[in-house]
Amino acid sequence: MMIIALALASYALITLLAAPQVLTRGGWRIFRPRLCLTLWYSIFLTGVLAAAGSGGIGIWLGWRIQAEQPSYGADLLATTFGFRSTPGLDTVVRVTGIVLGWTTLAVAGALISLVATRARELIGDQRRLRADLDALVARSGYRRELVDGLPVTYIAGRNSIACSLGGLGDGVIVSAAIDLALTAGERRAIIEHERAHLLRRHLIFSRLAVLNRACFPGVRAARELTRATALLIELIADDAAARRCGRTEMISALTKLGADGQNATLSLRAERLALAA
Repeated sequence: MMIIALALASYALITLLAAPQVLTRGGWRIFRPRLCLTLWYSIFLTGVLAAAGSGGIGIWLGWRIQAEQPSYGADLLATTFGFRSTPGLDTVVRVTGIVLGWTTLAVAGALISLVATRARELIGDQRRLRADLDALVARSGYRRELVDGLPVTYIAGRNSIACSLGGLGDGVIVSAAIDLALTAGERRAIIEHERAHLLRRHLIFSRLAVLNRACFPGVRAARELTRATALLIELIADDAAARRCGRTEMISALTKLGADGQNATLSLRAERLALAA
């Protein structure tokens, strides 16, 4: 069990250090966004599970060392690493095991408390944002339509805004700036982009990334996961919209929306689609 705990802890540490180095380099991630997102979250979730498993085993071993005979810890260590137990080793191992077990338990409790606190704060922020969006729709909505079963509400506004409201039943909001600037085909491409976010549950990935960064703002892997998630889900939705409405319509829509220079990534996303044609 001790070797398993060490192996799990080593894997968790390797994922923490290696993921930003491997998954943020090369052009492949731009043209294979689904693969890159899958790798990011596979590494992230398995790393979390490995860390939790290692901590759980550490707590269990600490309890066993404390509860069993005084020689249990020394015998366990000797059996695991293949050397003979020496006089006095049992006391050292017993004290060390108890300290490590209680320390691991304290760290686990602190992490659970941190995650719960940050999650509660983020849930509150999401509820306030949803209330603001609902108020905006009620106040400024001027047209509603169904696009292949997806409710779309158009709202008055000079800024180019298109976003989903959370679930397929809630639909999408599109600002008047987009409604007036784009052709029907281009506007449909933007709507299909938002549908892709809803169908693929991209909001879950975004919330996980934001929660992870809120808990560990100083960790590079947490920052890179947030940045990668924000970019990759947009690229995945671009590809889905291009397949459904045609690459030309999606490129044209992104180019027009990015023409004002307020969001440089829109033009870059259009160039990416053109290169992938």
